[in-house]
Amino acid sequence: EKLLKPLDDDEPIEAEKGPPPMRPQDVTFIRETLSKVQAIVDNGQEEMKLPNMARHIAVAMRQRIAERFPQTIVEKRNSGPGGWEERWVLNPTKEKRTLLERRRKRKLLDLIGFRQVWNLLRQARRPLVCHNGFYDLLFLYNSFEAPLPESLGQFKLAMHKAFPHVFDTKILAESEGLNKMLAVRRSSLVELATSLQNLLERERNLRQQQQSAMETEGGEAAESHKKLPAELKFDLPPGFTAYENSENAFHTAGYDAFQTGRLFGFYKKRVGDFAVLKFTNLFPLLQSPFLLCLTGEERLIHDGVARFVYGIDLSSLTSRGFLELLKPLTKDGRRQVVFKWCSDQRSMILVLHGCPDIMPDTEGREVFERQLDEILQGQVLKNRLKFHRWDAFMSMLTGPLMSAPAKAAAEGKGGDVGGGGGGGHGIKRPRFN
Repeated sequence: EKLLKPLDDDEPIEAEKGPPPMRPQDVTFIRETLSKVQAIVDNGQEEMKLPNMARHIAVAMRQRIAERFPQTIVEKRNSGPGGWEERWVLNPTKEKRTLLERRRKRKLLDLIGFRQVWNLLRQARRPLVCHNGFYDLLFLYNSFEAPLPESLGQFKLAMHKAFPHVFDTKILAESEGLNKMLAVRRSSLVELATSLQNLLERERNLRQQQQSAMETEGGEAAESHKKLPAELKFDLPPGFTAYENSENAFHTAGYDAFQTGRLFGFYKKRVGDFAVLKFTNLFPLLQSPFLLCLTGEERLIHDGVARFVYGIDLSSLTSRGFLELLKPLTKDGRRQVVFKWCSDQRSMILVLHGCPDIMPDTEGREVFERQLDEILQGQVLKNRLKFHRWDAFMSMLTGPLMSAPAKAAAEGKGGDVGGGGGGGHGIKRPRFN
């Protein structure tokens, strides 16, 4: 405010914080410079170079020029390689002023850059596709939409309002029914994209072989050959050639986005538009047994029968021990077992999944749950563990009071363990993508 104080007063203009106080000679310098600007305006001169000055004086100078000569423009120019930035006062004609304003607007649009893409995507209501993208969404929202809300619930509402449909290809790659389409051990983007490329090349070679056989053997050959899925082709637009034959461009933003789009296109084509919709607005959370859902409550990663197991005697039961214990229920591998160990290393979420007869509302689920509880109850009687049915455990999490084991599970970190012990307390801590 003091920098805007009228210069008719002979008292120095001082800033409360930051810049040094205005001295009498600074006030005189500003007055003299303003007189020179007045002269170029009166004479119709197009421009004038301002004298060099300290930054805090330059702020006051620009403010005074804008107040007294609103038809003028102050701009910075580079004086040359390694040189100082110079300040110039422009006194443009109406036509040139319009041209300068357009140039300034273009520069401003260049500075705001990707926000324009974000706004266009919002307006078009297009789906967003990401890979393991929850943190990406947080960053994008904070950068281009608004500061992050105070709570997760507020963020979910705001994000869903901005983008009603968001897909995460990691969710697709790990979902039952889709997780065997690409031969990978881990659902990292590199492995999935590489496996997809290999699959498409194999299918293309098989089509060529079948075509050659049909040309030489006729219709009989066509009947004997395996029917292949519809051909998938991914083309880059004209002029975008940098990624055509690139295998080492992973972890660059453009290439990762391109490969994420290819993966989504693959799953969408193979299972159909309607089937893909059930995976919308779901995101994996690092080291968590739950999926984040933008449109509802969080749920377990795997659909199946779950139990919260705690107070585990690690000297008697490791991951390998649990696998042996549950063998009567796995049906020779047709049902899969997942252990989500919590950070206290003595509790976990146990999930059996992968077989239609234990899905919700099926006839065999109740019988299966009773068998599982009988096996776990046998270990309770031996003081090796305690457990809760899943609905009871979730009531503990959402109730006014939360027990210590429930807190451990809510705050715990864990991952899929297919078997094996070792490591701290007989449990090998799982690794994550």
